[in-house]
Amino acid sequence: MTKKVIAIDLDGTLTDGFGVVEKIMDPHDKGILLLKTLKTVDTIICIWSCRPEYLIKNWLKEHNLLQYVDFVNDSPFPNDDRKIGAHVYIDDSAITWDGDLANVIEKVNNVKFTDPGKRDTDFLDRPLKLFYQGTGHRILDMFKDDWKRFWVNPVQKETCLLTICSHAKPYAKAYIHMEIRKFLWQQGALNSIDYTHISGAGITPTIEGFDYPYNAYDGNYAEATEEIRTVLREKITKDLTWWRENVSHQYSKIIVYLRYPSNTAIATLEALEGLDNCEFVFCKLEELPWALDKDPDDCLTLADNLFELGQEL
Repeated sequence: MTKKVIAIDLDGTLTDGFGVVEKIMDPHDKGILLLKTLKTVDTIICIWSCRPEYLIKNWLKEHNLLQYVDFVNDSPFPNDDRKIGAHVYIDDSAITWDGDLANVIEKVNNVKFTDPGKRDTDFLDRPLKLFYQGTGHRILDMFKDDWKRFWVNPVQKETCLLTICSHAKPYAKAYIHMEIRKFLWQQGALNSIDYTHISGAGITPTIEGFDYPYNAYDGNYAEATEEIRTVLREKITKDLTWWRENVSHQYSKIIVYLRYPSNTAIATLEALEGLDNCEFVFCKLEELPWALDKDPDDCLTLADNLFELGQEL
């Protein structure tokens, strides 16, 4: 990579302080100047914050700063941990380790801090619970057609990769997708395709999967009844049919990368088969003998299957 990847903290670095849990303070002039200046020296800018992605992106849009930022709580370096990959980290709370223990301890002891206020869990009068438990019609109704707003604007890339969702949220941080994304990065293709997920929530680009509620729902379809699997398959087929009619023609190439047979693969075939610009790369469950003890979609991470995917890039 020829560009330097810069990870920049938000609260206290681009703003004058933390603000409150549900609202980010306005940016200060030096913070705006920092973003604008860094973008003039051939860098990739990543906002790295403990705040949720949807709140940060809304803040950037509100202050007309989104055009200066390339990633939010993510970076072009695939990573399945909370810390994003970067060449440099800029943070008002950072202390540079230079090997001088006494100097670092002195700086730690001299740190001045304020109580940021109540956290999310302090506002609850009950124990924390999962956003959604179990599998049923509710998860299909929860999103309805909300996902279609992701496809209002014309697409900017020539190739779209359609693949599975994941139990882990956000999708991009799941093991399976980290492995696929790492492979695409090694092939030099990660940033030149629209990485997109097929699920009961809709047809969702990876970047949108970081936002609520797409980063918060849960549903284990592997344990669903056949009735629910049928409802889900019909929902996916309907969603993909809309996507085929309204979006697919904008891409020069569409690559479908799924395990077959699977509920999602069957629905995808029904909706997209016959598209001239669509290629299917299906992975067999038999190729993963230990799949019954893990996620059967792990077969998508095997080297041979990734090689087949690479042939279509």
